Amino acid sequence: MPAHILGISGSMRVPSATRYAVEVALRGAAETGAITEFIDIADAGLPFCDGRDNEDTYPEPVQRFRAMIQNAQGVIIGTPEY
Repeated sequence: MPAHILGISGSMRVPSATRYAVEVALRGAAETGAITEFIDIADAGLPFCDGRDNEDTYPEPVQRFRAMIQNAQGVIIGTPEY
């Protein structure tokens, strides 16, 4: 069974070297047979964390992002340096 790898780009810049680096890493994972998935935080529509107690009340983009992470067997996180 192939591994499921999630790549996350945390850059808000366009174009983004961080996004490119994550995409390259995911291509390498795919070449080894992994199933890959990618999310760009700049496009995801995620709100800032507000510390609410009931996680079910977070909007759909947050629920989708959480499910992506929970379903992944590996995560590649690209963060820019500011």
